[in-house]
Amino acid sequence: MTIRRFSALPILLLAHVTEHAVSEGLYAGESHLPASPLWQPLQQALEVGRENSQVTLVYVYARGCGPCRLMEAQVMPQVRPLLEQLALARLDIADHSTRMVVNDAVVTPSAAARNLGIDSTPGFVLLDPVGQPIIRETGLLGARLFGMFLAYATTGAYRFGSFAEYCASKSPPPAGTAHGESRSSERSTVP
Repeated sequence: MTIRRFSALPILLLAHVTEHAVSEGLYAGESHLPASPLWQPLQQALEVGRENSQVTLVYVYARGCGPCRLMEAQVMPQVRPLLEQLALARLDIADHSTRMVVNDAVVTPSAAARNLGIDSTPGFVLLDPVGQPIIRETGLLGARLFGMFLAYATTGAYRFGSFAEYCASKSPPPAGTAHGESRSSERSTVP
């Protein structure tokens, strides 16, 4: 008899979950992924970072870049809480015609990316609240490494040591490797 009394419970839970999903728009053709981050023009992101004492993430991409699309669709949604703690700017490295003002200079997004030391995509530069480079990385990064990269900035750890030291302090390297997933991050740390 106990079984009969609770046999409707899974159906009720499914109905509640389905009702919630429909009310949230999950069955109305909307994406299951969180909304994309709020990217701002570089100068505006730098101003927000300065005003709020936040680090700015500059994401350098290209429209036809497959690894960029993977970062946007698969990796960035996994680290969204960290992205929300940063001022965010995005530059199209292939845009040689749009003119924008950055720190009183008129540049193209492509030139701005190169001025930040990024010449391939996807590329990422973290800038401190006064706009000075902290660290840069290029290439497709896994969610774990990208999360560590962002946490290095959001926690303020960049003030106390290198990215490689930060990664080493957070987890031991996998068996058989010297530096785990940290790639060659030591060389990309900006002095």
